[in-house]
Amino acid sequence: MNPKLLILCLFFMAKMSVNGQYSFEQKITLLLEVEDNPVLTKRAINTLTEFKVSLNKYSKLKPKKKVSKIYTAVKKEYLRNYRNGSLFPDLFNKNTYNCVTGTALLSIIFSEFDIPHQIVELPRHVYILAYPETEAIGIESTASHNGIYPWMEKNSVQALSFLVRSDQITADEIAIRGAENVLVEEYYENQDLNFENLIGIHFINAALNEIERKNSKRAVELIEKSKAYYISPITEMIEGGIYSELISDTEYKDINLPDYVTAFYNLLEKPSAKNHCESFYRMILEEALFNRNDRVFLDTSRYHAARNIADSVDRDNFLSLSYIEEARWHATKDRHNESLQAGINGQNLNPSNLIFEDIITHELRSYAYDLFEYDYIEIDSILSPIIEQNPTVMKNLEFAEFYIGFYYETASEAFYNSDEKIGLLLKQKCESLLEQALVHHKNLNMTLFQAELYGDMASYYYREKDYDNAEKWILLAMETSDDSEAYKNRYNYMKYRF
Repeated sequence: MNPKLLILCLFFMAKMSVNGQYSFEQKITLLLEVEDNPVLTKRAINTLTEFKVSLNKYSKLKPKKKVSKIYTAVKKEYLRNYRNGSLFPDLFNKNTYNCVTGTALLSIIFSEFDIPHQIVELPRHVYILAYPETEAIGIESTASHNGIYPWMEKNSVQALSFLVRSDQITADEIAIRGAENVLVEEYYENQDLNFENLIGIHFINAALNEIERKNSKRAVELIEKSKAYYISPITEMIEGGIYSELISDTEYKDINLPDYVTAFYNLLEKPSAKNHCESFYRMILEEALFNRNDRVFLDTSRYHAARNIADSVDRDNFLSLSYIEEARWHATKDRHNESLQAGINGQNLNPSNLIFEDIITHELRSYAYDLFEYDYIEIDSILSPIIEQNPTVMKNLEFAEFYIGFYYETASEAFYNSDEKIGLLLKQKCESLLEQALVHHKNLNMTLFQAELYGDMASYYYREKDYDNAEKWILLAMETSDDSEAYKNRYNYMKYRF
């Protein structure tokens, strides 16, 4: 997930009740904790204290005038240059801000002058509403000039629209209960947050900045701090994105991946995280398999997925994805038995995913070739149970042709090596498999393999001087083969010797 896009998500903040338990100095200190700079903290507290004293002259003014004067002074002194990724220290170092830090500063000052206010949320933006139940004065920290305006009907419509889009209420409910009641009961009361939540959001912004700088360890420290102050569906989605960035970081040796994978899995039950889980899960499996070549990490990832994904369908789906990656990994190393087993495990979890059928049929064929040098009975004892447990593979025409042909070839080789007992067992196996396959594939044509087997059987019996069987099978080979001339020549040779 692109950190720049994630920063935008921070502005989907809920309105806040900002009369928290923190003092003026504590609020400033907490906002400046994103940088370990005691000198800056002391300077900022002193500077803002002096600035607050300079505003005392406005304390007795009427609400609208009071808000206007304080806003103008704050804007002139601190809110000079807008920059999207700004943090609270930038107010003092660079005079840059964004709507989060600008709103935070205004909120601190307003609280000192007993100005009741709330923070209003809109998509990708926040602003302050002062005297919400009387004057309803909107204060826009990012306005280039005058950011004070009446909070009009348009803003009410935006607020109601946001409630609907965020699935907090339906349009029908608004019509029944009335817009004003919904605004008071749902928008002003039920979503109130305190100042520490704003601290948490600020830590997340700082973490995202560190991700952009490729400072993964510092990003984790900041995201962990944020969770002590603010947890919401949006921040959980952002947190998941940060873990995603960390795990895909080229400097992953400096971070404890399993811990971050665990942390992300703990978010999986949250709707905000679910939309990002599939691609994220694929990525960590690729990390485990291809970059780290680490089976222990793979198994750890599976363990955490099984433990933390509450919905059984989602859990099986995510776990099955791991087996796709594992099967591909083993296949690239020609470990076809392991790849085959991974495919079977994945199909057991998610039978509807046709990728597993492709994996099983392809790897079973490759595995069969690996076994070709083994004893025929041993080959059959290995492959038959796999086919019985995965009968759908025979619905694949290409595999059915290969698999039955494989047994015909092994039967032919048995007769070529004068092993009649094994040859007859394998021939019986071929006929049984062919009968099963014809249920699914009416046009399955195995005459080439059949003719070859019959020809090798005829040659075997000819060598054993069993001329009756030799003649029987060579005639059947001539009847079966599309190239009967070759078998006819063999028959004439044998007939001369009979």
